[in-house]
Order: sequence, then C-alpha cells, then structure tokens
Amino acid sequence: MGCRLLSKLDIKKCFGINDVGMLYLSQFAHSLRQINLSYCSVTDVGLLSLSSISGLQNMTIVHLAVEVEPCDVWKQQSQDVLVR
Repeated sequence: MGCRLLSKLDIKKCFGINDVGMLYLSQFAHSLRQINLSYCSVTDVGLLSLSSISGLQNMTIVHLAVEVEPCDVWKQQSQDVLVR
C-alpha cells in the first residue's frame, strides 16, 4: 500500500477522519512516528487501534471525543504506548 513509508501525519481539523480511518492507518502505516489528530472525529476506539504501531513516538490529541475512564484495556495500552 502507498503509506508504508509514512512517518509523519498531520490531519488536524480533518473532521471526516474517524475510527475506521485509524484502523486502516494502523494496518498499513507501520513506519508512522508522529501524528496530530487534534479536532478529528476519532474516539478512544481509533486511538486503541493506533497502539499497534510500535514505532509511534509522538501523538497530538486535542479536543477528541475520548472516554478513558470505563475502558481498562485502553488505559493499560495507552500507558504502554507512553512508556515506549
């Protein structure tokens, strides 16, 4: 696919980007190191799919519809990503 070498992605204020887009991105953008998802339509489900990108080092997330409290899996995986 065309985004295998993608290392930086800034999709700030791309309101049409959602969890489905994050799922595809996580499957094909294994070289992704930095992403800005601010003001997108991504939720905690989309962020969870990005946790499979092992080299992701920097994620900017401002004003997302993320519900962290009731999701223990999300908390653990987000902590794992932050520790990397």
